[in-house]
Amino acid sequence: SYFGSDTRNLANATITITNTQLNFKRVLQSNEKGQASVSLVAGIYEIKAQALKHASFNDIVKVDRATASSNALVIFL
Repeated sequence: SYFGSDTRNLANATITITNTQLNFKRVLQSNEKGQASVSLVAGIYEIKAQALKHASFNDIVKVDRATASSNALVIFL
């Protein structure tokens, strides 16, 4: 979402998910609803999201075995 009164999700955002210990890197594009999904195994991931004319997002996320298949991360740009 963009900062303002319009709360639509942001389509075509680039999302990069990296785990150097697992030699894992995935680059995704959000769909027309502003969503993207990926399956992750347990580990620590760096999440980056960016879109034209929006602030970028950067965070470190830990996925553990109990939540590896059910974790959802919501990012607002």
